[in-house]
Amino acid sequence: MTEDNEVMRSGAGSATADLLEREDEFERLTEQIEAALAGDGSVVALELADRCGALRTAVRAREELLATGARPRRAARSGADSLTPSERRVCRLATEGLSNREIAQALFVTVRTVEGHLTQAYMKLDIASREQLAAALQPQLDATVIAVG
Repeated sequence: MTEDNEVMRSGAGSATADLLEREDEFERLTEQIEAALAGDGSVVALELADRCGALRTAVRAREELLATGARPRRAARSGADSLTPSERRVCRLATEGLSNREIAQALFVTVRTVEGHLTQAYMKLDIASREQLAAALQPQLDATVIAVG
């Protein structure tokens, strides 16, 4: 805790004191992340940065890990952002109305691979059927249209 925060906390109300405690916690986490990045603790830094929402630091930690040849885990574990590129391609084709066999032919993979990608995508998107797929992917599809357009 910094001295300034200590002085402010002594004369502040409980809401301000809570805010200052959170600020102190954020400073501690930031220091831990920076220390981990300075050493060989990029995995720890990435996890801490993701947990506290430090996006720039998380990107930096992820880049450091990739530079060493590591394969860091995705920040998102559910939702459209958690899909792998292959799952995303299969889902996009499924929303266009292609059957699993047609998707497999288009991507030069087996039908079993398509089924596996769809199963994983359904779990990550928390849906149960192909009919729900377009709605679950809508924010991502909108972002793709904006990026391309």
